[in-house]
Amino acid sequence: MRKNFIIAIAIIAILGNLYLITDFDTVASGYDDSEVTGIVIGVAVIVDVFVPCYVLYRIIKAIVSKIKSAANKTSAQKNSHPVSTNIIPGFTISAGKLTAYNLRSETAIIPDGVQCIGDGAFRNVSELKKVIIPQSTKVIGKRAFSDCERLYHIDIPDSVEILGEEAFLNCSNIETIKLSENIRSIEKYAFSNCQNLTSVILPRNLLSIEEYAFSDCTNLQNISLPERVVHIGKRAFYACEKLKNISIPRGVKSIPVDAFYNCCALENITLPDGLEKIGRGAFWLCRSLLSIRIPKSVTIIGSHSFSRCKSLQTVDIPDGVTDIEQFAFSGCDNLISITIPDSVNYIGDNAFNGCGWLTIHATAGSYAERYAQRNDIYFIAINEKAES
Repeated sequence: MRKNFIIAIAIIAILGNLYLITDFDTVASGYDDSEVTGIVIGVAVIVDVFVPCYVLYRIIKAIVSKIKSAANKTSAQKNSHPVSTNIIPGFTISAGKLTAYNLRSETAIIPDGVQCIGDGAFRNVSELKKVIIPQSTKVIGKRAFSDCERLYHIDIPDSVEILGEEAFLNCSNIETIKLSENIRSIEKYAFSNCQNLTSVILPRNLLSIEEYAFSDCTNLQNISLPERVVHIGKRAFYACEKLKNISIPRGVKSIPVDAFYNCCALENITLPDGLEKIGRGAFWLCRSLLSIRIPKSVTIIGSHSFSRCKSLQTVDIPDGVTDIEQFAFSGCDNLISITIPDSVNYIGDNAFNGCGWLTIHATAGSYAERYAQRNDIYFIAINEKAES
C-alpha cells in the first residue's frame, strides 16, 4: 500500500509539471481524434489501477480537456480555406471596391472588375491627368477625384449609376465631360469649382441636379438640361459667368435660391409653363439678361430674384402672381416698364429700388397703383376695356 501511494505521488508530480509546461497545440497537431481517445483511455487505466486519488483525477481531466481543445483548433485550421487576394500594383482593391490609388503617375487605368470607386480614392492626387474607368464600375463615391487639379480627361462609362457628392470638386483643369446615361442625379458639389469646364453633356434620363452641382464653373458655356429633370438645387449654377442660354424643363416647379446667381453672361432664359415660384436671388446679377417671360403658373417672385439685372428693360407680370417680394427688381437700372396684374396683392419694400426710369402699368385703383403712389413711381392706368 505504501509503495502504491509513493507511485501515485510521483505520477501526480510528473503530470502536474506536464500540464504546466506542455504546448498542447503542438501535441494535438500530431494526433487525430481516435488517437486522442486512446490517450484518454490509457490515462484512465493508469488512474484506475495505480491512483484512486481525486486530485490526480482532476489534473488528468484538465489535461485531456486541453488536448481535445487544441486538437479541435488544429483540425479547424487544417480544414479552413484561405481567401485569395488579387494584388494589383498601385491600387488597393477589396471585394470589387477600389479604396486607394497608391501611385503618382499621370494616367490611371482602373482595372476591370472594379465595381465601386470608393470615397476619396483618388483625392488630391496632384500628378493625375487622365483616368479610364472600366465598364464594370457602377459607383463613383464621394470626393473620389476631388482636388485633382491637373486632371483634364476622364471617361465615365454608361455602367456608372451613382455619382457621389463632391466627386470632381476643384478639378479645375477638366474642360469637357460626358456623363453616363444611367446617372439619375448630379449630387452636391459634384463639379463645383471646375473652373476650366466649358461643356457638359447630361444623361437623357437625369432627374435631379443638386445644390452647388456646377457652382463656380466660371467657363461653363454649354449645358442643356434634359426634359426629365424635375429638381434643381440651390446655387446649382452659381457664378457660371459664361453661361449664355438656359432652358428650364417643364417638370421643374421652383427655381431655388441663387440658382443662377451671377451668371453675368446669361442672355436668354426659358421658363416652363407649370413653374410656380422664382426663388430668392434666382437670377441675381444676371447683368446680360435682356427680357424675361414669366409663365402664368407662377405665383411668387422671390426677393432679389432679378436684382441688378442691369440690361433688363421690360417685364410683364402674368395674372396669377400674388407676391413680388422685397428687392425683386432692385438695381435694374434700365428697367423702364413693368405691367402688374390685379392678382398681385403684395409688393415688398424696395422691390423696384434704384429703377429710376420705371413706369408701372396696372389697373386704376389696384394694389399696384397704391404701391406706385407710396413709393413715388410713375404710374399709367391700363385701359381695362382695351385689355379685355
